[in-house]
Amino acid sequence: MMTQYIKGSNGYDIPYMADIKGGESMVVVVSIGFGSSIGGPTPAMVFHAMQTIGAGVIVYDFPAHGDSPAGGECLSVGNCMRDLETIENLACEMSDGAETAYFSSSFGAFICLNYMAHFDHRGRKSFCRSAAVSMPDVFCNLTADKTENLQRSGFVMLNEYHRPIKLTAEFIRDLADHDVFALYENGRPANCADDKICMIHGEKDETIPVGGAQRFAVMSGAELAVVEGAGHRLMEPGNPEKVMDLATSFYFGK
Repeated sequence: MMTQYIKGSNGYDIPYMADIKGGESMVVVVSIGFGSSIGGPTPAMVFHAMQTIGAGVIVYDFPAHGDSPAGGECLSVGNCMRDLETIENLACEMSDGAETAYFSSSFGAFICLNYMAHFDHRGRKSFCRSAAVSMPDVFCNLTADKTENLQRSGFVMLNEYHRPIKLTAEFIRDLADHDVFALYENGRPANCADDKICMIHGEKDETIPVGGAQRFAVMSGAELAVVEGAGHRLMEPGNPEKVMDLATSFYFGK
């Protein structure tokens, strides 16, 4: 599959890959994790699993990720949600109005949960892999050098990813302003009252501790599967298969 681009409502082009032939009963919209890209192992895993059962798939890059022409100054929760809206609308056009479902990983799940709460959306089934429900806390423990640079310059470069990411102080504040626990503290937001949410999380996840996922599942009424001994990426032997088996069962009731 070739990377294609669509002009988003934020003014920049959004890279995406799609396997949608038209006529599918369902199309799965994939939102990637922080620092990941549409060419990563998780999208490949979803493409393969959905191809075997005849479902369409579309995946896209967030700003400052993968092949996005937008830099870190464009990385915000609002921009990411609007990009998801653009991609979901594109998926519906390409598939002649097939049912939409969401598959989101880590930061992508944080975006998708916020999107469902704030936007009119088509999908009613959301599968969250290692959901970053505590995303506002992820950057609280930067190294002293990075913290100093952030305070002095208003941004710091994160070079540990495939593509270096410009992390701004504004983005960190933005994450806190979109806390999913605050969104769901009184139950499901009205926008997603009828949505179904299924989560899978590693018991040994050090990036997003499983306790946060358990807390969110109780608040939201989501199904939660905890994988014993697994870390954040859920890529230990046999775990990718567990993830996709659960996702397929959730989407299609198999």
